[in-house]
Amino acid sequence: MTSAEIIATERHRSAQIDELVEHYRADSRWSVLWAFLLGPIYFAWHGFWGRAAVTLVVCLLFPIVGLIVAPLIVRAGWRERAEKRADRALTLNGI
Repeated sequence: MTSAEIIATERHRSAQIDELVEHYRADSRWSVLWAFLLGPIYFAWHGFWGRAAVTLVVCLLFPIVGLIVAPLIVRAGWRERAEKRADRALTLNGI
């Protein structure tokens, strides 16, 4: 397989993942509000342990900044989780 074919295959896979991401996203319009109100508890409840630890530390050191940071990182977390699910689905379908 040539390098051009490998690049084309990776671009195709990336496009497929982008198409599936919206299907696998599990967040709602209320996610930002819940992250703002609950902060680290919201992230821990949904299994975003790294984000829960970061927001807990930020909330303990800088409470006002912590309330601002949590809603900003919630959408990215759900998108990353959806990308992992889409990648896993494509891998299983490719076998």
